[in-house]
Amino acid sequence: MQKASFSPSVDLRLLFHFLSRTRIMNEKETLQKDIERLKAEYEDACIQTGMTEDQVNNVLKRRMALIKEWNDRQTMANTLLSKYAIIKNCTLRQALDEFEVPDNL
Repeated sequence: MQKASFSPSVDLRLLFHFLSRTRIMNEKETLQKDIERLKAEYEDACIQTGMTEDQVNNVLKRRMALIKEWNDRQTMANTLLSKYAIIKNCTLRQALDEFEVPDNL
């Protein structure tokens, strides 16, 4: 009895390459449209606030720096609380409760 062999009439590698390239091109077009939309929104926001692009960029940089500082401090606090929990031989949750740290932090 002979085994049936599958022999596609289309080179699957070429088909895959074509589909991948098409998908990438579609994604590129979508991203370009998103960039243009965001640029327009950015320009509108500058006009509405009466701020120049440089002023907006400075505000954004400052906020990003504050967020980074907050994250660094939060990481340090978590590290210290974890070490405290180890020293006291308790869970981190118990240490957080002892220092009355809110759940949302």
